[in-house]
Amino acid sequence: IGLRLSAQTPAYLHYGVRDGLPSNLIYYGLQDHDGLLWFATDKGLARFDGSRFRNYDMSDGLPDSEVFYLKTDSRGRLWMFCYQKQPCYRQYGRIVTAQEDSLLAKIDFETAIGDVAEDDRGQIWLSSYSNRFYVLTDTSIRRIQSVNAINKTCCFPEGVIGATGNTGEYYFVTPDGKAELRHNEPALATAKKYIYFEKRGNHILWSTENGLFLTEFHNGDLHIIDSQPGPTGRIYVDKSNRFWVCSLAGGAVCFDNTRQDLSNPVVYLPGKKVTTFFEDHQGTFWFCTAGEGVYALPRNSPVNYGRNEGLLARNITAVARDVSGAILAGNDEGKMYVIPPAGAIQTIDYGSIDGYNRIR
Repeated sequence: IGLRLSAQTPAYLHYGVRDGLPSNLIYYGLQDHDGLLWFATDKGLARFDGSRFRNYDMSDGLPDSEVFYLKTDSRGRLWMFCYQKQPCYRQYGRIVTAQEDSLLAKIDFETAIGDVAEDDRGQIWLSSYSNRFYVLTDTSIRRIQSVNAINKTCCFPEGVIGATGNTGEYYFVTPDGKAELRHNEPALATAKKYIYFEKRGNHILWSTENGLFLTEFHNGDLHIIDSQPGPTGRIYVDKSNRFWVCSLAGGAVCFDNTRQDLSNPVVYLPGKKVTTFFEDHQGTFWFCTAGEGVYALPRNSPVNYGRNEGLLARNITAVARDVSGAILAGNDEGKMYVIPPAGAIQTIDYGSIDGYNRIR
């Protein structure tokens, strides 16, 4: 896929161990209902209030120091999947594990990587690459057995999709609890191993080993409407309903368009090993990485333009904006740079003949 990178270098904020994080390996991140930021690392859980980090480890009640996944629900619980496999959650300032919660004690997962989803009725759906997933309420827990391992669930008003490791099939669970094994379209069914998927409205974007598949969900069936050969990785949806794909091979890719397809991709942090992405209440983008901590890009952050973006000189003597929104920058060599709202920088050379050599 030919990814488009805007001709600019945003000014990111960067947080790492030196700033208080317990580790620079960040598996996951999110913002809770109180506005606090949480990061899952290989050395515990970190909370950020905008000024400082507060770290949690096994002495604070974590069942294990390696936290892989986080999710919040409507009751204010912060769900976690740790290395010890069984999920736990933090609520009212304390961490609750299977030892304190009899319903969690009934969960039997085989892997430490899991997923949490909440449906319209407030039921919590728990899955973890096992041939079973669980539906949790305040007073009960129900186990749904499946033939193949369920990697992730997505909740819709008409039912819940449970994705399997086999891209050719998925489970559809109706509101009355009936689970049906269904088959995907041939194009998606022939794709290699499924990695992640996420929903936006009635659209589901699937990330597989050989590309992305955008599908539409209707009456319990999936239909492919677009596809791309890459990138692959975790998928997220921001407040503008844009799909993001986080890649360990090449940063975070935003499909920035209003056409509800996979056109116009824009790359952020190219070359970085981005594990997860989320957007906070103020519109700041947060990028979690494998080995470099966390990068933040505020909504109104400054943007730097230099030689890497197409400017051939460092001495800028005047800046203006035209009616189209393009930035006009003049230098001391008789050149004017035209920086459009999108696209590559253009250079207009007026020559240098009078000794002043300034464009204004």
